[in-house]
Amino acid sequence: MKIGAPAVEPPIERLRDDDWYVRRAAAEALDKLAWQAQTQEQQIAYLIAKGSWNELVQIGAPAVEPLIERLHDGNWGVRDAAAQALRSIGTPEALAALEARRSRRQ
Repeated sequence: MKIGAPAVEPPIERLRDDDWYVRRAAAEALDKLAWQAQTQEQQIAYLIAKGSWNELVQIGAPAVEPLIERLHDGNWGVRDAAAQALRSIGTPEALAALEARRSRRQ
């Protein structure tokens, strides 16, 4: 049985799924295939799916937009962790997104 690019394409696409459980399962499937991200965008999506928030903070500004998207996640834990990561990154864009989120909640 040959495993290669066709085997990893579906899980890579699922890293951006709206459902946290689907994203997590996709990341775990990619782990079993010993997959390595080919782009920073893939790496960021993978780290979000794995819940590797500290690694996302280390990436910094390139992770901000994907983290902002997770502020609207259906899972409150993901929303909270994304907000904490954005706070730690601290770019103007990240802080503005957090302020807008706070304003909507009041």
